[in-house]
Amino acid sequence: MSQRSAAILVVFGVLCGGVAQAGPTRQALDAAADAVYLDFARDGVVASPDEVRGKYQEACDLGYDLACRPERWHDADGLPSIELAGPIFDKSCSSQDPVACVVAGWAIESRPLATDLEREERRVRERDRLKDAAEKYFAGCRSSHWSACLELGRYSWERYSLNADPESELEPFKKGARNMYRTYCGWGFQRACVALGELEPQVPELLDTRNSAGYLYRRACDDGFTKGCYRQGLLVAPLRSMAESRHWFDGLCDRGHTGSCEWVARSYADDAAAGESSAEALSAWKRACFLHSTTGCNFAGPPLEQSSPAEARQVHRMGCALGDGASCGRLGLMLVAADEQKNAVGFLDRGCDAGVAEACVQVGLLRKQGAVAESGADRARTDLEKGCQEDGPRFAEACHALGVIYQDGVGSEQDRIKAAGYYRLACNDGHLQSCFKLGEAVNALQPSARKSRPRLSEWALEGYLEACGAGLQEACLPAAELYAHGPAGVRDEDEARRRYEELLETDNPLAARSYGNWLRKVGTESDLNRAREAFQRGMELGDAESARLYADMLFAGIGGSRQRGKANRIYRKACADGNALSCGGFDTQGIARP
Repeated sequence: MSQRSAAILVVFGVLCGGVAQAGPTRQALDAAADAVYLDFARDGVVASPDEVRGKYQEACDLGYDLACRPERWHDADGLPSIELAGPIFDKSCSSQDPVACVVAGWAIESRPLATDLEREERRVRERDRLKDAAEKYFAGCRSSHWSACLELGRYSWERYSLNADPESELEPFKKGARNMYRTYCGWGFQRACVALGELEPQVPELLDTRNSAGYLYRRACDDGFTKGCYRQGLLVAPLRSMAESRHWFDGLCDRGHTGSCEWVARSYADDAAAGESSAEALSAWKRACFLHSTTGCNFAGPPLEQSSPAEARQVHRMGCALGDGASCGRLGLMLVAADEQKNAVGFLDRGCDAGVAEACVQVGLLRKQGAVAESGADRARTDLEKGCQEDGPRFAEACHALGVIYQDGVGSEQDRIKAAGYYRLACNDGHLQSCFKLGEAVNALQPSARKSRPRLSEWALEGYLEACGAGLQEACLPAAELYAHGPAGVRDEDEARRRYEELLETDNPLAARSYGNWLRKVGTESDLNRAREAFQRGMELGDAESARLYADMLFAGIGGSRQRGKANRIYRKACADGNALSCGGFDTQGIARP
C-alpha cells in the first residue's frame, strides 16, 4: 500500500469521500458481497449449495453480472476455488465494483508461500502478500462499501499482528483496524462488531468499556450472526459445564459453522485421551470435514482407512478438494492399495508436492517400475529422494529403490558409492535385502576405490552381518570372506574361522571351497590339513571345483599323505561333472610335480 493509501486509512478519509460513479447499485453490491462471503465461507459458515446459488441469483437479478455464472469459479467437485475466481474478479475490480476487489484480494492472500522459509522471512513474505491484496481492498473501499472497507480493516490488523515492520510504524495499522471496525459496527454491520470484539483481548486499550467483547458478540449473535454466537460461546465456555458448551457448539455446528464442529471434536478427543470412547470425536471430525475443515479431514481420514475405507476415501477426497496436500497423498496411497495406480498418480503428486514423503515414495516407485505413462527416471529419482533423507523423512523402500537406480545406472550415471550410501540408509531402517545389496555394491567397486575408502568395507561387513543375523543365508558367506580377505580395519582371522566353520555345518559347498582356499593361503600345517578336509566336504556336497582342488592336494601330498591314484580318479569324475580344468589331470594345474 502506498503512503498516501496508509494516510487515508489512518484518518479514515476513505469513509468520507466515496466516489460516485456508474456501476452496480448499492443493493446489488450488498447481495453480491453476501453471496461471495457465503460461497467462500468467510464467516466460518458453510451453506448448502442451494442457499449459495440462491444468493448469487439474487445478486444477478439485481444487476451484478459476475454473479450470474458462479460455476466459472467452482471446481469439478462443486467447491469454490479462489484460485479460479481471482482472475475473473480482478478484471472488474474498481471503486465501482468493490466486491470484485474483495475477491481479487482474497485470491492474492491465498497464494502459497515456499514451505522452506525461515520464520522472519515468512513474515516478510506474508506482509508483502498482504500489501498486494490491500491495494485491491483500498481500490474497492474508495466507494465506502462495507465489504472492501472491512477487508481493508482486516488487512491493517493482520499487518500489525505479523510484526514484520518496525514497531514505530505499526501503531497506525492497529488504530486503522479499530477505526474501521468501530465505524461499521456502529452502522450495524455485525461482521465489524465481531472483528472489533476480537481486538479486545490483544489490545484492550483500543476499546471503550461500553463495547466489551462479550457485549459485541452477544449483540451479533442476537442479530443471527453465527460467528458472533461462536465467539460468545468461546468467551463463556469456562463458566459453563462441558455438557452445556457442547450443546451450544453442537447447535452452531448444525448451522454449518466449521469452527464449532472442530470445538466439539476436540472436546471429545480430550475425553478420549482420558480413556473415553473416541467415536464421538471421529463423528464430529467428519462433520467438520464436510463443512470444509481440512483439520477435520486430517483427523477423520486415517482412523477410517481400516474401519471404513469407503468413508476414508470420501474424507480424503474432500480434504484434497479443499487444497490439503496431505489428504491428496493419503487418497493416492489408498488408491494404490486398491490396485488403482493410474488414478492414484495425480493425488500422489499433489501429496508429494505438499511434503507427504510417503506419497513421494509411492509415486516414485510407480515411475521407476514404469507403471506411469509419463514415467521418466529423473522424476522417479527426484520423488524417491524426498522420501530418503539422512536427516529428514526416510522410508526404507525409497532408499532401496535409489540404491538400485544408482547401482544399475538406470536413469542416472552408475554410481556404486552412492548406491551403497542409499542401501546403508535402508539397511539401518531394517530393510534386509538392502543390507545384502550394500555389501554387493561395495564388492563391485574397483579394489582401488575400496582401498581409498576403507569405511566402505566396514559398511559392507555391517550389512552382511545384519542380513546374515536375520536369517538371510546368502549374506553369511560374504561376511566370512570379508573377515578373511578384507582390509586391515575389517580383517579378523579368528572370526573368519568361526564363521566358516559354522557355514560348513550348514552343508554349504561354496563356503567349503572358499574356506579351503583361504586356509591354503594361511599355510600352517594344521590349516593345510583343514583345507584338505574342507575341499573334500565341498566335493561330497557336489561342487566339482572343490573336487579338483581336493585332488590337487591329494596328488601333491599337501595337508596329508600323497594319494595319486585317488587324485586321478577324482580328476576324471570332476571332468565328467563339467569341470574342464580337471580334464588334464595334475600336470595341467600349474603346480610343480612333487
